[in-house]
Amino acid sequence: MFPKSSIEKLWRVSGEKGHALTGALIGLPAGALAGLAFSALTCGEAFSELCTFVGLLTGAGLGAITGAIIGSKTKSVSWQKVDVSKINLSLGAVHGRTAGLKISWAF
Repeated sequence: MFPKSSIEKLWRVSGEKGHALTGALIGLPAGALAGLAFSALTCGEAFSELCTFVGLLTGAGLGAITGAIIGSKTKSVSWQKVDVSKINLSLGAVHGRTAGLKISWAF
C-alpha cells in the first residue's frame, strides 16, 4: 500500500472534443487560394473581376466546409487536474467483487 501523501498529481479525462472550427479556419484561405488559381486557369484571358470573385468565394466555401468536416473527425482528449486533497482511498468490496481498492474524490 502507499500513503495518500505520496500522490503529487492526479488527472482525469473530462471528455473529447472535435476541431471543426479550426479545420474551417484552415480550409477557408486554402480553398480561397485554390479557387483563385482554378478561376485563373478556367477563365483564361477573360480573367474578369466577376470570375475572380466567384472562384474566390466558391473555393473559400468549399475549403471551409471540407476543413470543418476533417476537423470534426479529428478528436483530442481533454484532461482535468484533480485536487489531491479531496481524494478518499478505501479498501473493501468493489461492485460485487471480493476485494479491491476504491478511489473516490469530490469536486
